[in-house]
Amino acid sequence: MTAEVLIMNRSAIAIAADSAATVGDRVYNTENKIFTLSKYNPVGIMIYQNSSFMGVPWATIIKDYRSYLGEKSFSTIKEYSKDFSNYLVDTLNFSKIDKALFFFELIISGLEKLKTYIEEVNPKDNNELSQYLASWISHAKKAKPIGNFNSDDVSKVFDQYMSLYEDAFKAVFEDFEFDKTAKSKILSLIKLIVIRSNFSSFYTGVVIAGFGDIQLFPSCIDLKFIGILNDKLLFESGQEEKIDNSNRGFIGAYAQSDVVVLFLEGIDSANVEPFLNVAINNLLKDFSNKIISEIKNQHGKKKIQTLSESIIEESISKFDESFKRFRQKYNSSKIVNTVSVLPKEDLANMAEALVNLASLKKRVSAEKETVGGLADVALISKGDGFVWINRKHYFSLDLNPHFVRNYYREPNKP
Repeated sequence: MTAEVLIMNRSAIAIAADSAATVGDRVYNTENKIFTLSKYNPVGIMIYQNSSFMGVPWATIIKDYRSYLGEKSFSTIKEYSKDFSNYLVDTLNFSKIDKALFFFELIISGLEKLKTYIEEVNPKDNNELSQYLASWISHAKKAKPIGNFNSDDVSKVFDQYMSLYEDAFKAVFEDFEFDKTAKSKILSLIKLIVIRSNFSSFYTGVVIAGFGDIQLFPSCIDLKFIGILNDKLLFESGQEEKIDNSNRGFIGAYAQSDVVVLFLEGIDSANVEPFLNVAINNLLKDFSNKIISEIKNQHGKKKIQTLSESIIEESISKFDESFKRFRQKYNSSKIVNTVSVLPKEDLANMAEALVNLASLKKRVSAEKETVGGLADVALISKGDGFVWINRKHYFSLDLNPHFVRNYYREPNKP
């Protein structure tokens, strides 16, 4: 995992990322997660969650795209993101083995997650398991598929790699005994969840940020890349955040965002909100049950009970919205208003401080230090372009003057 922060106002964008990379049970504090997307234009890119795509390191892909892009530029950041996405499919030459291996790893990931669900509910037999699977299938169908993928695409992929699916199934569920109905439902469920990002962590988050040619103010877009299936890119494009005269400041946190949320909102909403919801729900139910217990008419009692459940659910929803507006008004909006007028240097300092704070929290907790190491920090502005504030190198620039000379040299040019 990682902690990454992006802060922008009308002058510039500051991006910061830690250096931790988790490999098995070990954590290495040497990972680069921020890169220039163009050598000539004010655009940068950050990665989180996974360090490779289809088995190829993202650092290699990004630097290859940078050479492919050359001096070409686009009008907006959204156009940069589209070109980068198209490059992954149209220009990178992934072999049949690469695609088959990706499918196998994707299926293993989905089956492992399903195995965890099955172990949690612990069904007593295959009939009860089939009921759970039917419920999960119904839930998965309600989620929106990623990008332009549809059931025909999925069927083609599974027809092509069914033997790999069967191998993955045997590897994950070797200690389980399923009947034909359960196996069929598991296959149906896996076909649904592999193309729905909210059921999988098998993705890389990519944030592209900067200025397009016609953009006076910065913008950023968050994308989730999973892989290539049926010669289509399996990815999800998030909302583009833009700075303009009506939205003058923005703070974004990616991957492990709890510290930034706490800083912005004044509370750890991920833990406090569920606690408050349960507490309020129990309080209202106790109050409702005491009133219902005094009603003698059984028909009236049942009607009041149904009505009270609806009122409690609506009340909790209204409370959540009201609590969110309160946090925005008295905490986050004030900080964002200050960010909107910060000079560039302070944007960078703030982004770095938030990443270091996330690192400190991990260091003093009992959890694995999945955030740590030196924080890389960069500033992107319309006039100055992409500027490094902090940057770790695995080599000395003084010993490698050819690196600087070669950086701007185009391929096939002396």
